[in-house]
Amino acid sequence: MEREWEPDWVPLPIEVEQGSAGESFHGVQRLDALLPADAETGVVQENAFHTYLGAMMEMAARHGQHLSVLNIGADDGKMVRFLGAEGAALIGRAIGRYLRQETRAHDVVGRCKDVDRDSIPTFLIVALLMNEEQVAPIAERLREAMMAHAGGESEPALNFSIGIATMSVDASEPAELIARAAAALRQARLAGGGQVWRHSDSVRRIFERQSQELRDEE
Repeated sequence: MEREWEPDWVPLPIEVEQGSAGESFHGVQRLDALLPADAETGVVQENAFHTYLGAMMEMAARHGQHLSVLNIGADDGKMVRFLGAEGAALIGRAIGRYLRQETRAHDVVGRCKDVDRDSIPTFLIVALLMNEEQVAPIAERLREAMMAHAGGESEPALNFSIGIATMSVDASEPAELIARAAAALRQARLAGGGQVWRHSDSVRRIFERQSQELRDEE
């Protein structure tokens, strides 16, 4: 597959792991450390993430495996409004750092090309070999961990929402899958924020609304 990455990319730094006795070793690094890094957030650039996702979707389709994408973003709140546009980059870097801390070494965290109304970037994670039902509990644990990092679960400085979408016949291209995950994130925020929303939740809501409209017409 042709790579469309920028020629002057710099890979993410290698993670230094601590052994049980406190010694450092360099034998383990994150998979996304091998991909071009976004200078603002430290996660994988959007174009590189898109290319990687496409390759993984082709592999998953070829072997009949699941693949899901998570779209993570900070909800509107007092901290976001206090920092304003000048603090958007700071929040973006913090979210990127949280995601890399709280995900596995083989997870790939990337930046979404879209930003929210406060100019804070949203982020993407590829969840290999998992459908929505399997990855939803992991997404919830990730959301809670990020809240704890952001100031405690009782009164977090930042709250987060996550949208999930799984590859399917009608979402077999990277752009389509990312769009579904982004739509799920928007629904999570519209529903009050601070939650995980699956694409299937949106589909179910549409069916319920249509069923109710049919009952009202009878």
